[in-house]
Formats: sequence, structure tokens, C-alpha cells
Amino acid sequence: MGINSNNMYLDTKTQPIDISLMENKTIPVICPWCDRIVKVAKWAVTRGDKIAPTHGICEECLRLVLEK
Repeated sequence: MGINSNNMYLDTKTQPIDISLMENKTIPVICPWCDRIVKVAKWAVTRGDKIAPTHGICEECLRLVLEK
């Protein structure tokens, strides 16, 4: 595949998505420093796909990390 100066693929092909196979799921965003749930993200995934939590630092832990 070719890549232009913006690092975008030139030769990609899009595939149609059957909307009936999609479902909205909520995924908890967990701070890896304190293990608290930071927020809940919503994702559209293919029906039946397994999901896992994602990680993101909470404001309190970010403040502590930046102070060091």
C-alpha cells in the first residue's frame, strides 16, 4: 500500500458495515494508578464481540504524577 506525506493509506478499500450487526456498549475507563473508574465510554461494536475495560489516568493521579 502506498502512503502519502500525511501517512494516510492511499490504496485502502472501505467495506460496507451492516448496521443491524452493530450494538452500542459502554466500556469503563479505569485509572491504572488508583484503579478507580474515570468515566464510561460508549462504543459501537459488532454484535457479540467481547469488550474489555480501557485505561486512562484520572485528574487526581495526573496531578500527582505531574508534581513529581
